[in-house]
Amino acid sequence: MKEQHKKESPILSLLGMGGGGTGTALAGVTLPAKTYVDDVFSTFLYSPSATQTQIQSGIDFAGEGGMIWKKSRSSATGNSLYDTERGNTKTIYSNLSQAGTTSNNDLISFNSNGVTWDTGGHSGDYVNWSFRKAPGFFDVVTWTGSGSDQTISHNLGSVPGCIMVKCTSHTSEWYVYHRSLPTATQNWIRLSNTAAANGPVGQDVWGPPSSTTFKADTYLSHSTAGRTYVAYVFAHDSQVFGTDEDESIVKCGTFSTDSNGMFDVNLGWEPQWLLIKRHDGSSDWRLFDVMRGMSNRTAKALESNTTDVEETRSPNGLFPTTTGFRNTEVQWYGGGDDFIYMAIRRPHKPPTAGTDVFQSLTYSGTGADITRSTNILVDLLFTQRTTGGNPYAIDRMRGPSQYIGTDSTSGEGEQSSGFEELGNNYIEMGSGPVANSGSSSYLLSMFKRAPGFLDVVGWVGNASGNRAIPHALGVTPELLILKRQDNSDQWWVQYTSIFGSSTALALQSTSALSTGVSAFSNTSAATASNFYIGSDSSVNGNNEKYFAYLFATLTGISKVGTYTGTANAINIPCGFTNGARFVLIKRIDGTGDWYIWDSVRGISSGNDPYILLNNAAAQVTNTDYIDPLTSGFTVTASAPASINANGGNYLFLAIA
Repeated sequence: MKEQHKKESPILSLLGMGGGGTGTALAGVTLPAKTYVDDVFSTFLYSPSATQTQIQSGIDFAGEGGMIWKKSRSSATGNSLYDTERGNTKTIYSNLSQAGTTSNNDLISFNSNGVTWDTGGHSGDYVNWSFRKAPGFFDVVTWTGSGSDQTISHNLGSVPGCIMVKCTSHTSEWYVYHRSLPTATQNWIRLSNTAAANGPVGQDVWGPPSSTTFKADTYLSHSTAGRTYVAYVFAHDSQVFGTDEDESIVKCGTFSTDSNGMFDVNLGWEPQWLLIKRHDGSSDWRLFDVMRGMSNRTAKALESNTTDVEETRSPNGLFPTTTGFRNTEVQWYGGGDDFIYMAIRRPHKPPTAGTDVFQSLTYSGTGADITRSTNILVDLLFTQRTTGGNPYAIDRMRGPSQYIGTDSTSGEGEQSSGFEELGNNYIEMGSGPVANSGSSSYLLSMFKRAPGFLDVVGWVGNASGNRAIPHALGVTPELLILKRQDNSDQWWVQYTSIFGSSTALALQSTSALSTGVSAFSNTSAATASNFYIGSDSSVNGNNEKYFAYLFATLTGISKVGTYTGTANAINIPCGFTNGARFVLIKRIDGTGDWYIWDSVRGISSGNDPYILLNNAAAQVTNTDYIDPLTSGFTVTASAPASINANGGNYLFLAIA
């Protein structure tokens, strides 16, 4: 992976940017080819172990350098910032004006895949935000003051969107440049307090910043002789990332609230991390991220200018959308106010194997709080009691405590003692029956969002016909699973390759394909950027909440398709090399359940336990309906008509 990062992109070096548009040019800087936000930024949740805790975030600090920002979520401690320029033994606090301090070796090392903390005596819940140096994203710069204005060089290769400056040798305020602040009257703002933006009239204390430099101005005491300084320099809209090197991953902008304190910000992509501050009046600097919770039900905020523990608001109105973020319910902010923000894009790195995006997990319930390790970051899961009990869908977008039955038309419910947190490499579960009844055994089918494989989308209905719903799958979705979130209504399933615009299956039902479904009547075909819905209340009722799971075929990883039954054994090739680890099958032209098999419980030439996504029945073990196949899976001759009737038509999803 390191070699990939170092591969030069001569086209970008010549053009100065990728993909055109409004992105910032990279002046004279060669960006490593095909860099993704996954390579340069991470939000990582953890609870410290007894002595040392290694954070394997995938961020290469040892080779590339950068900054890590640590905050306790559960205790009133400061925001600690460390960077590779000053070294692992030195920290500064975003909530304090004091000089940088030499720590008690809390940060043991910057590593090639994260950091190692000395956590002896530490407890509770923590978050680490990791920022790796990369042209077009982030840089760390240090200097010593000369007593006169200085020109400070940086390596962004693009005009900065935000610069955070701190004197590390003496007590001094944090001063922040933000591209959206009015240069003439408000060209700086303090990170460590709630004050509004300020500045000398008509004087630009930042230079202005260019693609290679910014000014250390004596007006802000950023060049006092002999004093040392550090700057964290963030880019804005440099469209040089992603598979085609034409995507931006960080934006710095402004928005205003309406009279009710609501807003809808268009970034052009979905954020995973937000820093928001009112600039025309007093307010805290609030930090949001999807790992801790930034859903359309509950949002959790920390503050860079305080030691406060995590604040939770529910129901919530601040949440990410496919194209930005919005506030529609609870007022985090007042009406008619002006704000600055910095937003970082959600992960968008394509997977290379099925194990990157899917995992099955079985466990026995305990009736007490438990944590189970995972091999993937889980964005969607189906939870089923193999001993019998209602199956449910859980996803990060709606929040882990929001469960919704896949065997029912009911709206979602909430269980505070159910799924409590979906971490980077773990799931926390309470004692409730949805996740952890002491008398039950469970199966979790877990999925990670990834380009070309899966996207999870939410929207608020407006009752308009042929409405386009944006998605970030990057390809045309083939399998769409849609549900009304707030109230009872159908689960609709569409297979875009063969279903007409007004045909669909019902996930909670054994019924055959329905025609004349008004939810999709007179709608356009799905594309690589949108799918379309009608005005029916089951998908688009005015001011109602909805969500969808979008799957696609990704070579060697997933396959959405159909087959025709023969009543004899049928090989279903999926383009895999080691067989399918997950198989979902539903008959289209007749009645039949939604069957699930997985390799954890067993896909073999003998018994293959199956469980139903549309039924609360316990799993069935004494059957042999599918067999392993190197390129996919085999449907056996002993399979019933709901899986292999002669001439029957069937829909399937398989994952390698």
